[in-house]
Amino acid sequence: MTSDGFKKLFIGLIFIFLDIVIFINWLPDFIGYILMLEGCIILSSKEKLFKNTVNPLKLLTGISIIKLVIFILTNFMMDIYVAEEMKNSIYYFCAMESFNIVSTVLWIYVVFYLLKGVYAMVAERGNNVILRHINFTMVCYLTLFAIEHIMNPLLYNIDFAGVIRTIAIFVVGTQAVCNILILVIINRSKKLLEDKSDLV
Repeated sequence: MTSDGFKKLFIGLIFIFLDIVIFINWLPDFIGYILMLEGCIILSSKEKLFKNTVNPLKLLTGISIIKLVIFILTNFMMDIYVAEEMKNSIYYFCAMESFNIVSTVLWIYVVFYLLKGVYAMVAERGNNVILRHINFTMVCYLTLFAIEHIMNPLLYNIDFAGVIRTIAIFVVGTQAVCNILILVIINRSKKLLEDKSDLV
């Protein structure tokens, strides 16, 4: 059961971290959220901290599906002039920004409790190397994720100096490294926590 939970988390995170966009995103986030939700429900039987991610992941799934439906409607199904008018409306802007803000807060909450849950399970096995990696990744990822989402709107609306843009690129690049670290932590934790009961 533990191995299955970590597998679902790993695959779900790949869907969320990677974007393969050819007209649409072929690795939609809502599938990743559903897989993560299933994984956290499985792991919650071993560690109660994972229960804290369940409701936020349900909300993230719903928001992701709504945003996908809006994207498909405005880009492929609606008249181009009507779609452009809709996209330029204040109501559309407020709705999408609200979705983005709520999604950002929920995702930070999910990652925090996800890594806390993994930390608690690994701590029982006493692997200090993975524990240090979890602490380091948690602080770096959550900090960089917050900074990125604060800087992105500013970069689109203000003519920043080159040095600020360079900092923004560095933050995004470093966050990508943190994404990889999270995947590595999940994979290494799965291997550490596998036992004979997982093979039954």
